[in-house]
Amino acid sequence: MTPLRRHLNYANVVATLALVFAMSGGALAANHYLINSTKQIKPSVLKKLKGNKGARGVPGTKGLTGATGTVNTSNFFTKTESDGRYLGAGAKALDSAKLGGIPAGEYTTGQGAQGGRWQALINNEEEANFLFVPQIGEISAKCSLEGAKITTIKLTQHAGGGVFYTWASYPEKAVSKVETGLLQNDNESFAQALTSTEHGGGQMIIQASAIVAGADAYADITVSVGIENGECRVQANYTVAE
Repeated sequence: MTPLRRHLNYANVVATLALVFAMSGGALAANHYLINSTKQIKPSVLKKLKGNKGARGVPGTKGLTGATGTVNTSNFFTKTESDGRYLGAGAKALDSAKLGGIPAGEYTTGQGAQGGRWQALINNEEEANFLFVPQIGEISAKCSLEGAKITTIKLTQHAGGGVFYTWASYPEKAVSKVETGLLQNDNESFAQALTSTEHGGGQMIIQASAIVAGADAYADITVSVGIENGECRVQANYTVAE
């Protein structure tokens, strides 16, 4: 009998098979109960597995300061150049006595006033106190949309003395009439009818001067009229120098 057959008996075979089955079952059990996901853990147990937050780490150290840069002064002015270009605090320009290069003595100085008004008038409407011109008088306007469609402009002097005037009309930028006169008495007036066209067409320039109690007053008055949307549109502006 060979040595192998001599050792193969019922007890050896059973023991060997038992060992094999035991090892296979352990491997299967290990593979079956291996935890590879938190979903396999009961939530109440999972909460107990979480520990407290750890202590804050030590802050890092501050980095090194960079090198100091240099300023580019290639476009800087020197003090002499700056003084030649800009005024110092409280300094006065060499030509400060001039306006636009013209000496102040060549300008007319004194008191004066400026004003103006715009208004739309319906047919046959009159505005007796359309615009008051200081030291000269009152301008009134009347609208007529019948026939030639005219706007009548009237200047009544309230200066208390003589008012010399010259007026000219400029329809379509061409002089059509020039008139000069004198209003000697208070409430004396002159009137002129201007033919109005759509969106303008009637212009009037009045230059007036008055002497009141030894004081001179000079006025430039501009009046423009026109018809728009069935109304007389009137605009007047004045400048008075005393």
